[in-house]
Amino acid sequence: MATIPASTPKTNHIGLTVIDYKGGKTTLCAGCGHNAISERIIEAMYEMGVQPERVAKLSGIGCSSKSPAYFMNRSTASTPCMDACPPSPPAPLLRQSQS
Repeated sequence: MATIPASTPKTNHIGLTVIDYKGGKTTLCAGCGHNAISERIIEAMYEMGVQPERVAKLSGIGCSSKSPAYFMNRSTASTPCMDACPPSPPAPLLRQSQS
C-alpha cells in the first residue's frame, strides 16, 4: 500500500506559515467585527511577511478587551483600562506645570 506524503504547509517569503500568525481560539460572538478585523490583520501581515513580534494590537474595554488574546501568538497585545487611567491634563495646564 502506497503512502501519501504529507504536504508541507505554505510559507510566506520569511518562511512562516499562516498558523505562526494565529492566536488562541476566540470566544467572541461569531458575527463579532473584532474577529473579522483580527483575521484581516493576520492575513495582511502574513502576506507582507511582517514578523509577528513587530505587530501590536491595542484594544479598549468591553468585549474587545479579550481580542488581543486571540491575536498573533508572538505579537504584543495590550488592553489599556481607560477607567483606571486618569486623562492627561489639557496642553496649557501641562505647559504651566512644567515651568
